[in-house]
Amino acid sequence: MANVVRQELAAWEDAHELADSEQSAQSAAPTFSNEAPAEPAAPQQAPISIAAAEAVVAEAVMPARHAAEPPGPVTIPGWNDGWPSLAAALPLRGVVQQLALQSELIECQESDGALAFHLRIAVETLRSSGSPEKLEAALADQLARRVRLSTEIGPVSLTANALATAQRELRQREAEQKMHSDPFVQTLMREFGATVVPGSVRPN
Repeated sequence: MANVVRQELAAWEDAHELADSEQSAQSAAPTFSNEAPAEPAAPQQAPISIAAAEAVVAEAVMPARHAAEPPGPVTIPGWNDGWPSLAAALPLRGVVQQLALQSELIECQESDGALAFHLRIAVETLRSSGSPEKLEAALADQLARRVRLSTEIGPVSLTANALATAQRELRQREAEQKMHSDPFVQTLMREFGATVVPGSVRPN
């Protein structure tokens, strides 16, 4: 009876060892699948900063912006300064004076012994009452030579009026800056809370 028990116990141990060896072999064997392997994830790009994007846009736009910039002042033979200075120096009144002050010189060339001026003006009214002919005569007297004048309608920028306005604004800013930097004024502002009334400062 003891022999039978020992034989059954040995058989049971052999069966468990066989099961353990098969399980180990399955664990060690590679696993196969019919599914396609997953593609590797694409590397993530670093985010582009707003400043960098603006720099790229500015670089692309800059050539077109420079190309659209208006040309510089037109040279006038026999006159040392530009058209705003010449227009302001003419002894004119009324509409013809405004024609001179509010016009921009587009071209000035020697032509058949005369100076050909081509002006651009913003409004048609400035060409009324024979103003172009009167301005032509005034230019001829000022430059002591024959002058031919032509005009066109369009936007203007470099005019005597615009230059005078810019100069007034510059003098105003300089006067206000000088007032605020004055030591006495700074003492009043610091110790008594004084303020400079906007528009009260007048340039010399």
